[in-house]
Amino acid sequence: MSDSFICSNHSIVVMKTSDLLSGVYVLAENLDGFAPENVETYFEPKVFKLPDELECRVPEIRSSLESKGGYDGDQCRLDQLRLDSYKIKDDALKMYFSMIKFSQIMASNAMLNRMLESGLTVREKYIVDPRRLDDQLANSTSTATSIITNDDKIVFKKRSDDLVIFPGEHSHPVAGFLERDSCMLNGVPNPFLNMKHEVKEELGVEIGMSDYKVHSIIRNEPQLRVEIIGKVRVPFSEMDIRNFPKKEPEGEYVFIDFKVDDVLRTLLNKQWTNGGKYGAYLALVSEFGSERVEKSLENF
Repeated sequence: MSDSFICSNHSIVVMKTSDLLSGVYVLAENLDGFAPENVETYFEPKVFKLPDELECRVPEIRSSLESKGGYDGDQCRLDQLRLDSYKIKDDALKMYFSMIKFSQIMASNAMLNRMLESGLTVREKYIVDPRRLDDQLANSTSTATSIITNDDKIVFKKRSDDLVIFPGEHSHPVAGFLERDSCMLNGVPNPFLNMKHEVKEELGVEIGMSDYKVHSIIRNEPQLRVEIIGKVRVPFSEMDIRNFPKKEPEGEYVFIDFKVDDVLRTLLNKQWTNGGKYGAYLALVSEFGSERVEKSLENF
């Protein structure tokens, strides 16, 4: 097994419905959830370098960004995952990051179908196994958080039809890239801090880092970026969240009863981003168990 592909040995979700897993490649998963004390992060501050045939496009992309008032910011690249089992029930997830520029994402992951001089596309040449992280692409990393209210509602976001990316689709209510300016704790990237910041910014809800858990790390189509999927229960109701001052969302928030059949019906009958659908499914399975969720799925 590659060092880049690991999975916890306990509480692994078993998918029987391929539609819920389509476009998603699992790198690590633990339905009990990795708490902050079970995750160690490391950081190499130098900028990751793409292969020359991809890196040569970066200056042009950077110039185009700057001409439009864009910012070629520093983001975090997940280079490697390791799992150390210290105890039977407690796994330590080690995450190794380096730094990338937004322009490098645009020159690699955002152009997977671009034809190279070799006659192969970027995808064909560099993606051997989507579950491996050593494919030399930028692989920007983000966090995405499922939110459960204290009156047992799960929160989704229906993206605006006017958006360029995934218009009209349902997704996690809160997500954001690990940017160097906002996700660093004691000099290293911290996904829990990133989730905390994003939830505060998007929903106006202040939740301590210790309340968050990471349930899965995936890569998903269409750009094979890395997504760290977490979940948090908040001590607020649907009405509280609706009334909190918050960032103007790129769509509308949707509150669904956190019951197996209600959530599955939404998953199967609405258009979803790949990561959003998988994250909502994980939230169900981590709460109610895979056996119950899979049994309910058979009735749809």
